[in-house]
Amino acid sequence: MAHIRHNVPAVSALYFQRQSALLFTLFFFVLGISAGAFTELFLPDDSKSQVAAYLTQNLFAQEAVQAPQAVFVKSASNNLGLLLVTFLSGLTAFGVPAAYAAVVYKGAALGFSSALLLEALAAKGVLALLFTVLPPNLLILPALLLSTGAAVNAALNAAKRRRVPGRRKSLSVEAGSYFACFLLPFLFILFGSLLEAFICPAFLRLIG
Repeated sequence: MAHIRHNVPAVSALYFQRQSALLFTLFFFVLGISAGAFTELFLPDDSKSQVAAYLTQNLFAQEAVQAPQAVFVKSASNNLGLLLVTFLSGLTAFGVPAAYAAVVYKGAALGFSSALLLEALAAKGVLALLFTVLPPNLLILPALLLSTGAAVNAALNAAKRRRVPGRRKSLSVEAGSYFACFLLPFLFILFGSLLEAFICPAFLRLIG
């Protein structure tokens, strides 16, 4: 327990060490949302009609199209895959672009799906956003954004260590803090995926 308490300040420092890292993370996330939304706008009308018919038929149905377990595995694997990319990007001084690319990808996926729901289902699309997209992402998004900030800070610290001779001895201590930074995001993503798979569809079908 004492070791864990000792690591808490170091973990917090990696999350918030550089304000610019978080600001750039938010910038690239918003950029991804914008790119996804604009992509949806240029989707052919016949494709939008097909998607609208599919969503109307299945999204609010009493029987789920996919088993909750399958939804959980898909959501967890997608988001934990992004978390893994983010984690690996912080291990090298050259990993910053990969960390931001993961954030852009997540933002684009959210922007595209949100715009599609709103255009295809109108008022019901708002309900779909509120009950299927928003709740799990209240857990998943902070996990991914904070872990991206930690990865960028760790990558920049690695670049500094290469230029400062005396800094290599602190590598093992910082590595422990870096691993700890990803434990909470990992748990948040698991809980968010459980929420998306087992809770959100039930609420949505009640509304439908």
